[in-house]
Amino acid sequence: MAATHTLAGLLLVRLRERIESHDRARTLRHHPPLRKPARTGPVITSLLVFAVGLGLTLRAATGNGWLRDTLTPGGVGR
Repeated sequence: MAATHTLAGLLLVRLRERIESHDRARTLRHHPPLRKPARTGPVITSLLVFAVGLGLTLRAATGNGWLRDTLTPGGVGR
């Protein structure tokens, strides 16, 4: 049953991607000003996600954060 649901989900995702790519190509063909943002948007989003992840990793590695302050005696949570 889990395999059937997984397969159905994968097929639906694939169908959605095909519909979106067709719609996106048609929209970009009719609206040239949208071409550059459509190409750079995913890259900028992934860079922001990477930067936030890196920042959180560095913050955790250095020991700075609200959890440390909350759990220490006399910390924020008291």
